[in-house]
Amino acid sequence: MIKFFHHLFNPHCPECKEEKVCISCESLKTENAHLLRQNEFLLSKLFTTPVVEERVEIPPQPLRKARLPFSVLAQKLEREDKAVADNNRRIRQEELDNRAESIKKLEDELGIDDAQESTGTKN
Repeated sequence: MIKFFHHLFNPHCPECKEEKVCISCESLKTENAHLLRQNEFLLSKLFTTPVVEERVEIPPQPLRKARLPFSVLAQKLEREDKAVADNNRRIRQEELDNRAESIKKLEDELGIDDAQESTGTKN
């Protein structure tokens, strides 16, 4: 601690000038030399080692337009809607046919020839 105050208040005294070996400077020089050797080693490894790239072959894909024209898009949506509507219509018709068959079976089981005759109403 005394040395610190001595250097602080008398930085250029003859005793300090004669003291050429500074411990902190020597440790910094040693650390700097170590870091330089380490950097040289890493750079030599980096530039002497061949870099192997793995290439994955991706088959070329045809270029597509970013957007479809509105008319084409509208036709496509109309076709899809028509297909859904036809499917729904077919399902509904099948349900009606199944219901008619089940009613016919029940009439046959009960012995009813005509539903209107059993209620007593005639048109």
